Amino acid sequence: MFRDEAKAVAGPRSLAFWSVLLLLSAYLIADSEILSAIEVWALIVAIIGLIALYYRVGKFSKNSSELLMAGETSAPYDHRKQFRTLLLVVFMTPVAFFLPLLLASRLSFGLWLGSILGVIDGWVLGILLYNLYLLDWQRKNSGKLFVLQRWDGRQITHMGMSFVRNGDNV
Repeated sequence: MFRDEAKAVAGPRSLAFWSVLLLLSAYLIADSEILSAIEVWALIVAIIGLIALYYRVGKFSKNSSELLMAGETSAPYDHRKQFRTLLLVVFMTPVAFFLPLLLASRLSFGLWLGSILGVIDGWVLGILLYNLYLLDWQRKNSGKLFVLQRWDGRQITHMGMSFVRNGDNV
């Protein structure tokens, strides 16, 4: 059985990039001076960002005590679920690409702009906040988090996380 680990927290460049994207987007939406676009954008960013953060933090928190005690946590990898997720992504990608084009003629420009940027920025905000949460968790617990994959040689058998305290061999 093989073991593969990669850092679980994005690097400083990625965090800075996501922050700059959010700031530029906020500037763009504010510069439009369309009140409906600003309101819709702020609402959608807050909803999607907080839901994404809540979901990820909740999932991580379930295993955090095991990470601290045992140094790792993993669960069997569900290949069927992953295949269903892949099909969903393959189906949703064209929908996500063409839906804004179809909505452009139906919605006011402000509502359209606010909703499109709000969905993108909400997702980015959720990722950014989750990574900041993980950075804080690492700092409080004096260590580093890694994404863990176990392989039987040809396919993944388990997925999870590992935690290595500072000073331990990485």
